[in-house]
Amino acid sequence: MALTVFLVGSGTFGTVTAHAAEIPTSGLTAGDATVLDINGNSVPDNGDLSWWTNYSVAYDWSIPNGTTIKAGDTAVVELPNSAQAKHDLNIPLVNDLGVVVGTFSIKAGETTGTITFNDVLTSQTTNRKGTLSFYVRGSNTSSDVNMEWGLNKVGWISEKDANGVPTKLTWNVAFNPKGINLGNVTVTDTLGPNQTFVPGSVIASTGSYDSAGHFSTSGSTTPTVSQSGNVLTFGFTDVTTAVNMTYNTVPDLNGAASGTWKNSASLNGKTVDSQIAWGGSGTGNGTNDQDLGEVILTKMDKSTGMSLAGAEYEIRDANNDVIMSGLSTESNGELRVKDLAAGSYTFVETKAPEGYELSTEPIPFTIAVGQTSAVTVNAFDEEEAPSVTYPGGPENPENPEEPENPGTTTPPTNPGNPGTTTPPTHPENPGTTTPPTTTPTHPENPGTTTPTHPETPGTTTPTHPSTTYKPGSGSGAANGGAGGYVTGNNGYAGSSSGNNGYGYPVASGSGNGYVGSTLPQTGERRSNTVSYWIAALALVAVASGLWYDWKRKHH
Repeated sequence: MALTVFLVGSGTFGTVTAHAAEIPTSGLTAGDATVLDINGNSVPDNGDLSWWTNYSVAYDWSIPNGTTIKAGDTAVVELPNSAQAKHDLNIPLVNDLGVVVGTFSIKAGETTGTITFNDVLTSQTTNRKGTLSFYVRGSNTSSDVNMEWGLNKVGWISEKDANGVPTKLTWNVAFNPKGINLGNVTVTDTLGPNQTFVPGSVIASTGSYDSAGHFSTSGSTTPTVSQSGNVLTFGFTDVTTAVNMTYNTVPDLNGAASGTWKNSASLNGKTVDSQIAWGGSGTGNGTNDQDLGEVILTKMDKSTGMSLAGAEYEIRDANNDVIMSGLSTESNGELRVKDLAAGSYTFVETKAPEGYELSTEPIPFTIAVGQTSAVTVNAFDEEEAPSVTYPGGPENPENPEEPENPGTTTPPTNPGNPGTTTPPTHPENPGTTTPPTTTPTHPENPGTTTPTHPETPGTTTPTHPSTTYKPGSGSGAANGGAGGYVTGNNGYAGSSSGNNGYGYPVASGSGNGYVGSTLPQTGERRSNTVSYWIAALALVAVASGLWYDWKRKHH
């Protein structure tokens, strides 16, 4: 017993498309055919078959043991010398149980046909053989036809149904080819079984035949017709020319896939037989005398070697066709498959055990002819990589919720927060604003002064030297006035804008050393406390100078 197991590396397992193949056979060549004429006489292989005659051909075929057959495989059938198909044929080949194993097909006028097998013989590897028989006609139309024949009879299928089954037969009776004066003539015709005469179908013509057997019509004649059982009697008067007569019968196949119908015509003691043949028959059988093989696949964890249950596999044959599926490993990791014929196969995993990754690596194995012990193969799966989670972290850390405004501080939303301006207290005196008076809550922040003469118009507080004003981002609105700089309780600063009355935030200082109240991870810069103190001292100096100058002018 030989065992062959191929290991597949890291390459992928491509899909192989199965193509039909022409399989080797014996007994189906032209020289293998047995040819018989309508009377059952054997015709030599080198015989010149006539166009006017039907012949039966028969074959005994076989397929060598060990030849693999798959559905769609074919075998060529050669017709004998000078033979051709008379009709389109499709003949089923059946086994002893009546199961079709293949179909023989040929077209009218062709000289070779084809057997196409299905998958019935796939599992039968020995003694595959059968028979095939059908009807043909000769192809020789050039032979000289002498005029001594006196009486002739032929027939053909004149109508078929949609499935190609004959529904009407036409019989042709001809006599007096030399055109001599025969006077009154009586022709009797005996119908063979499985056909029924069609009354009113008789047509008779007068004329002449040439040496090639072709009839030329010159007129017509009407015979008398009588029937007694299966015997037809035709009566002609004053016959002086050749006569060509036809009539029809309806065939009865009784459900058969083929049939033959015979007639016998008699004139003046001479009898001529004729036959119409259609279809054919075929057989095909096989056995499986060899011991069938077995394979055992063991599924394991690639790292630990632990047996794995629940892996599912399918088995593919050498043509990559799936022949078994839904096969699962047991608790011990084993998968056993019995009754495998000799050949090459492959395990392909279709479902991995729970917690494991599906393996894309096929596992090939071979059952040798006559093998009795089981083939063993191993298969491995890897555990799935654990998923990584980030507790408490953002769902999309690479895309923060508001990436479009990094470092933006949120101004106070409380209208009571510092930074809002006080509307003018004397609306009857437009154009004059009273600078707001604020009391700092953080005495450690020097530089905030309260003007003692708010009635003086035009007095403004110098702007913060390090502040950039951003229109539209301030909270609160001022109605008129020249504006003023105010410092709020929480370290926010704002100014009212002239006549337009919009407020602009200018800075913020929170206790934790960050600008505004946003979190450090938003990317904001730390506030420069030293710079704010320097700016505050500068404001104190300027304010003191202005106050001193005003005091001096009013004294």
